[in-house]
Amino acid sequence: MRERAAIQLVLQGYVTKSGSASDAAGETVDVILGGKPEYIPEILSRTEPHDADYWIFGLLPDQDQVILDIGADYGYSAASMWAAGARAAVISFEPIAGYRPCLAAIAAARPGRYDFRIVALGDRVGTVKLVMPVLNGVGLTALTSSNPNEHLESIVDNVIDYLEKHTGGAAFQSFSVFEFESPMRPLDDLLASESFAVPLSAISAIKIDTEGSEARILTGARHTIEIHRPLILIEGANREAAVRDLMRDLGYVFAARDDRRLYQTERISDAVNGFFLHAMRLDEYRRCGLLG
Repeated sequence: MRERAAIQLVLQGYVTKSGSASDAAGETVDVILGGKPEYIPEILSRTEPHDADYWIFGLLPDQDQVILDIGADYGYSAASMWAAGARAAVISFEPIAGYRPCLAAIAAARPGRYDFRIVALGDRVGTVKLVMPVLNGVGLTALTSSNPNEHLESIVDNVIDYLEKHTGGAAFQSFSVFEFESPMRPLDDLLASESFAVPLSAISAIKIDTEGSEARILTGARHTIEIHRPLILIEGANREAAVRDLMRDLGYVFAARDDRRLYQTERISDAVNGFFLHAMRLDEYRRCGLLG
């Protein structure tokens, strides 16, 4: 398939198309971003999540708490949490500055229930280089990664999937990548040093969808996780050894989804996402019907 070969060649060579996305300061130039502020009223009106995994957020027993949305893109994950029945407030973290207007529109529509920060989360304070795939001039922002070399084939598969399912049958025209920098901070540091527009006394869940940097984000969130023991949805499920080891050290077990419930398993999952549950909260999750 020539499209796959072309995409692989670009990713392997880090060929960056000049002036095709948001720079470190967040100035959008040529690229077409996948989300726009005018989409926000529609996504907030949905009654079903964009991904069936998000039904789990509607079953959380502590609905008056906060869900952290790490890797927010233009906000559809937060909207999906509410569409699934979650009543919790949401705080989103997203490194692509071009999505600030989208996330600000959600904050305006849900005052007191939503806040966000434009920042990459990680295991240190500094900056991080990110790579955004650009297909036919459109930035595939949800596939932005800090380590594409480690997940090259997965990124290629996701780009091909996007081409086949989300371009309305448009032919492959061009593919490039855009490198940009984002400020980066550990979650523990950020939560301890900033004030948010929603109460942050208790965190019921964390969703992490960051195309391969999940382990570093968990490392920088260790204190938060130890204090709150939230349910954690992670892209990549339990396939990364570093993620498995860290979660085990924090007292977590792995669970997979079957319809709208989770079941505990030690099997390495091939699903897109997986869930980690703190061992001391398993009975609580069983009582509310979240865990079978």
